[in-house]
Amino acid sequence: MKKISSKIILIGFLTMVLSGAIARIIIQVIAGVDLHQAITEGRVFNGFLIVLALSLALFAYAINHFIVKRIKKVDEATIRVKEGYYDFELDTSGKDEITNLSKNFNLMLNALKSNEYVNKEFVRNFSHELKTPLSAIKGYAELISQNELTPEERTNYLDIIIHESERLSHLSNNMLQISLVDSMSIVMKEDHYNFSEQIRKVIQIMQLSWEEKGLVFDLDLVEVHFRNNKELTYQVLLNLISNAIEFSTKNTEIKITLKDLIDEIKLTITNQGDPIPKDDFEKVFQLFYVTDKSKHQTSTGIGLTLTKKIVEKLEGTISFQSEAGLTTFEVVIPKTI
Repeated sequence: MKKISSKIILIGFLTMVLSGAIARIIIQVIAGVDLHQAITEGRVFNGFLIVLALSLALFAYAINHFIVKRIKKVDEATIRVKEGYYDFELDTSGKDEITNLSKNFNLMLNALKSNEYVNKEFVRNFSHELKTPLSAIKGYAELISQNELTPEERTNYLDIIIHESERLSHLSNNMLQISLVDSMSIVMKEDHYNFSEQIRKVIQIMQLSWEEKGLVFDLDLVEVHFRNNKELTYQVLLNLISNAIEFSTKNTEIKITLKDLIDEIKLTITNQGDPIPKDDFEKVFQLFYVTDKSKHQTSTGIGLTLTKKIVEKLEGTISFQSEAGLTTFEVVIPKTI
């Protein structure tokens, strides 16, 4: 508060000088008495009262104008924000602490406006993602209720309902996972396990999916035993491997490499398929992003978002490269000491 303190001292000094000058004018000009004469006649006390009254009045006015009014504007602004209004800005002229407060307040307003937009965009996208499977379930359920369907048509429509129900369940589960990860302030890393064995287990669990597409795995895994959060690293592997399977061209190879770099481990997963468009690189980890929804109707666009959040919670990094029909995701996770 050094600048405001200096300003108050300066205001006090200037008001004393100014009030003294005004008092002199009052005594000499208006009252018609010379200041020296007023002193010799014992009117110093009256002059002192005039100077004091003027000083207090001028000081109060200056403090109100330069400090109190500006603080009131900030206070009124907080009330507007509380009521949900973000489309305004505080004046930032000046070079004191209140100016800095106003600048920071404006930054907060911009962040809130951005958040409001993001929240609206999220609700819009999530509603759309929910609407698609729900509409399909409703539509085919109505068709099944008709008696004129053949057994083959009825079976086909039931398969579609089951598929869309699974997709809806997957979407809801992933959103729940994102919410849980976001709410974690402290991530426990007390599990001792074999990370390479965890990779093999995830591949085995997803065997039906990759066999259906005629995919094969090329594994180059160093046996890494380390201490971390087993549940979260499992979720990372599940998302990345399922993503590689989903976006691989049929009858191709998925290569997984695991390296032990002393202080950290590095995992790379490479699949063969359509590359991610360069214009979409910044969107890859955005919620609900899918490269081509017409080709990948089962993808919800949530897995990579969740993966990035988990990796960051584990204090690691995730990156990717995509060109010439190859897409590689790289995850680096520090070892817990």
